[in-house]
Amino acid sequence: MLASLGVACVLPFELFLFSYAVLGPLHYLTQISWLHQRQYFVPRRRDALLLVAPLAAVLAQQAGWIAFDIGRWEPVLNALAVGIALAIVFCRGTRARAAVIGAAAFTGLLLLDVRGAHDVLRVFLPTLLHVWLFTGAFVLLGALRGRSATGFASLAVFAAASAACFLLPTGGQARAVSPSYDPILPLNATLLDWFGAPARSRDEALFSPLGLAVARFIAFAYTYHYLNWFSKTSIIQWHRIPLAWTVTNLALWIVAVSLYAWDYSLGLAALFALSYLHVYLELPLNGRTFAEIGRQLGGLAGLRRAALLVGCLLFPLAACSGSAAPRDGATTPLRVAAASDLAVALPQLVELHQRRTDRNVDVIVGSSGLLSRQIAQGAPFDLFFSADAGFADGLVRDGHAQAQDRQVYALGRLVLWSTAAAGAPESLAELAEPRWERIAIANPEHAPYGRAARQALAASGVLGSVSPRLVYGENILHTLALVRSGNAQAGLVALALAAGADDGRWILLDDALHEPLEQVVVILAGTQDADAARGFLDTVASPEGREILRRLGLVLPGETLPTEAHARGASGGG
Repeated sequence: MLASLGVACVLPFELFLFSYAVLGPLHYLTQISWLHQRQYFVPRRRDALLLVAPLAAVLAQQAGWIAFDIGRWEPVLNALAVGIALAIVFCRGTRARAAVIGAAAFTGLLLLDVRGAHDVLRVFLPTLLHVWLFTGAFVLLGALRGRSATGFASLAVFAAASAACFLLPTGGQARAVSPSYDPILPLNATLLDWFGAPARSRDEALFSPLGLAVARFIAFAYTYHYLNWFSKTSIIQWHRIPLAWTVTNLALWIVAVSLYAWDYSLGLAALFALSYLHVYLELPLNGRTFAEIGRQLGGLAGLRRAALLVGCLLFPLAACSGSAAPRDGATTPLRVAAASDLAVALPQLVELHQRRTDRNVDVIVGSSGLLSRQIAQGAPFDLFFSADAGFADGLVRDGHAQAQDRQVYALGRLVLWSTAAAGAPESLAELAEPRWERIAIANPEHAPYGRAARQALAASGVLGSVSPRLVYGENILHTLALVRSGNAQAGLVALALAAGADDGRWILLDDALHEPLEQVVVILAGTQDADAARGFLDTVASPEGREILRRLGLVLPGETLPTEAHARGASGGG
């Protein structure tokens, strides 16, 4: 436990990625095997098949077999799974089971547009509630059954270690975090929202003091959850697991780890069903665990003891959180996911919108490809500003965004940017010279500006010579940072960022060198306030909003770039 805490405090992101990819699949496989041997803790093994029904709906949508917005309806499916688990464990008659399952589904529908309930059912239930709260409950039950001082001491250490994730100093400083962590970022962002400190950018979500504390807590919770499972040898009785199950589990585990090693996002997609399946199949055991805790405690005195113990478990969250509600206490902030080339423009647009409406807006910036993937997986955003029409149109096609509100808000432009200390190349052709040892571009696999950069280098005839010297930013904002920090001598970045920088110089590249960077905004299907989202689009399209974008080189077809967009460079084709 303390080892998990120590590594989480030093390397939170790396520990999580390792634990989730290496320990996670083995945990899913061995726990499902163990649950199967114990009949899934339900009266009849076939009863567990009922739990697969909500999961089947999730998987069918993921596979594209049925069209519905999983980000909106997943809370109802998770509530239904909880109801099914409670019904098959505690109800014997068909009518009683149907009533409990129906009540759970109806409750999920009632809470569908309640943001806090949406977060609990969709974000926290299959993640932190599963790996942290349920783990704490198992530790508590073991201590109660054994009436053991060691057991209660273990519970106290678990609570103290959880609290330490937040209370120990973070010394927060920005550093490179693998893009593999980005699909996990909605969990961090949602927890920050609950603490009343919503992150307005990827860096703030990751590197603010509270952001780092949250990352520590998540890494600790997952790692200890897995290690605690593997340590329960007397309960699991590894030696009694049939050899065929063991060999199959090891083979599947090797395949899973290989997928993560090959492509982390591929591993996440491939293991999605298995991870969700083990969460659902454990729900009957979770229900029995809490029922047994109640029996062990018993009576009013027991309730007081339970309140004290639950308070200890929840202390880490309360210690750093003034309130789980939005900071203004009146209105839920509008949540915007935006391509990182808007990192300069969006704060100005948000300020303009707040002056016009008094509505708070929270912004997360990142690469368009990774953001679109998070949205498809149900990340709770209201608007998506994409640097590429393809990612936005893909969300519309798959039912995650509303077609009627699709708007082109700008055509992106690419510049060759460098700092004064590095000197300044006068053309793309000059990058072929060996003195330009490292050249930064955004990752072309998920960043539209990265794809455009490769096309421009290829069209200029230098891609072959510069390819060994390319370094890749996680997004176009990170690409700019690579050059600014000296990790690259030059970079192909967005004009919208270069125009907002107070250092370096650039050469504006001919937009004929690459496919058009048509930038599109869409209102997402899972928004809880479409009118407020349209209100923000009205601000963006207003004369004041268009002027903010135009000053940074984000122009629409027919608009001309302002003079200041050429202040530190001139057009050139390389």
